[in-house]
Amino acid sequence: MPVPGNLMTGDDESFEAGVGGWWNQTNCTVAQSTLQAFSGTGSLEVTSLASGGVAASGPNTLGVTAGQTYKASVWVRTAAAGLFFYLQVDWKDAAFAFLSNVFTTPVVVQTNVWTNLALTATAPALATMGTPIVGTTATGVQVYYVDQAFLGKNVGLVVQTGQAVNRSAFW
Repeated sequence: MPVPGNLMTGDDESFEAGVGGWWNQTNCTVAQSTLQAFSGTGSLEVTSLASGGVAASGPNTLGVTAGQTYKASVWVRTAAAGLFFYLQVDWKDAAFAFLSNVFTTPVVVQTNVWTNLALTATAPALATMGTPIVGTTATGVQVYYVDQAFLGKNVGLVVQTGQAVNRSAFW
């Protein structure tokens, strides 16, 4: 069921029939799965290819307005012990050029427990797009699941907000 205010719709949000616009940004594969689901019957299955940084990226074309505040949220689950996960939003301009990003402090996710990662951030000057990214550092080949992805302006969304850290391309 779509969440009001979410810029992601359909499989970009809930993964019920596919992966939507999500893709394997770093050291992983992505696929739709019915093995785990926070809500509904589907989730995004992310499988690391080797040890190291792993990142699954959401749709690149989610329209945002510079100066507006947005919330981002995902639910993650893994059977692997001791993995730190983070949620990140990359801000881009109309030419898809990277402007800056914001991300949560990495959080250890308990094994086999759905955990919410969330942040609130203001789109920087010139931003016209926001891209959600979910990442971890794998030790070998490992699997994690993502469900109920949100990026939007829903002021009524109740989430567990993580500490956000801003990085800019213009240091």
